[in-house]
Amino acid sequence: MQDYIDRGTEYYIKLSRIVQEFWVAFHVKDLYTTTSPYQLIKIMESPILGRILELNGEVQLSTMDEFMYHEPLVHGPMIACENPRKVLIIGGGDGGALREALKYPSVKEVHLVDIDEKVIETCKKFIPEVSKGAFDDDRVTVHIMDGKKFINETDEKFDVTIVDLPDPDSPAAAPLYVKEFFERISEITTGAGSTQAMVTWPITDYFAKVYAIIKQCFKIVRPYTATIPSFGSIWGFHYFSNKHDPHKLTLEEIRKRLSQIETKQLNEYTYIAMFHIPKWLEKRIKKLSVKEA
Repeated sequence: MQDYIDRGTEYYIKLSRIVQEFWVAFHVKDLYTTTSPYQLIKIMESPILGRILELNGEVQLSTMDEFMYHEPLVHGPMIACENPRKVLIIGGGDGGALREALKYPSVKEVHLVDIDEKVIETCKKFIPEVSKGAFDDDRVTVHIMDGKKFINETDEKFDVTIVDLPDPDSPAAAPLYVKEFFERISEITTGAGSTQAMVTWPITDYFAKVYAIIKQCFKIVRPYTATIPSFGSIWGFHYFSNKHDPHKLTLEEIRKRLSQIETKQLNEYTYIAMFHIPKWLEKRIKKLSVKEA
């Protein structure tokens, strides 16, 4: 599809693919473009959304609303595990998930695994407000390597594992959204974890496919959602654990655990609400996941 120039200004209308033939238009100007061995990396600026990170032509975040993505992704499992100490993040080179995980006083170690060092470098330089210095925290170890290789080689266990990869339909991430990957995640995760699972409307196929895969690997799988304006849709996540069920947390337990950290999006009520997905989506997951199983 073609971009449209906003004549007389530096800005233009950028068309960004969300999934399949679902596109969103952004009013932006280009700030920086580079390539790595893995992808095209672009930083753009929008008068409303702030700075935007795009990988291979697909928007990954905007500085205006990235917390609406990172807070559900990270605090979904972190709140369910009392006093998590050791966290693994696969992907997440922008540093947003890292920032959120480090908010917990109980956290002593965070390992971030990302294959593309250039994404980390670009985000630290052009959108530092996302990581807020998280990469410099003494508790953080960054591993520049393939996430699948890391989990297959590590002999460590983690209280929480967060999978913050590009969408399941992207060539780079698709090989990781498979049963073998999440089986290994199950073996090294003692508490709980989460993964982003793509758009839930109007196209639900990938969300259901990921659910069906994870369901084979964990005893407890809870789909949940959040609205991300810059993604143009309701966005999907999957919580997974062999031990902790967020549905069984009391309001007081959630309130107490959230009181340890500062959030923009989540309180005890919105935490509970995000795990209660719409009826139409629940039906769609059941229908499609049966086909995938």
